[in-house]
Amino acid sequence: MFKIIYLSSFTLCAVCAICAPGAHLKTPTPIVERLNNEVNRALPALNERYRELGNKIAGDTRDAFARFLSTEVTRWAKVVKPSGANAE
Repeated sequence: MFKIIYLSSFTLCAVCAICAPGAHLKTPTPIVERLNNEVNRALPALNERYRELGNKIAGDTRDAFARFLSTEVTRWAKVVKPSGANAE
């Protein structure tokens, strides 16, 4: 039996991203920008179905995604590091 706990300050999201190898170092900027533009252009076709499932799609720029990832790594490092968990 599961007990439902309501946490007013808890946010949970699933992130799915398409990434190029070493996007800022190895993959030429025009290729990364074209990939980003094409994916963002395709998202509206997926949005209706995702909304039916209670989800939301948010496309953005590669810089905005990099900021998001940096924020998430900082946030979750405060939980993971003290726990001693690792990626093995």
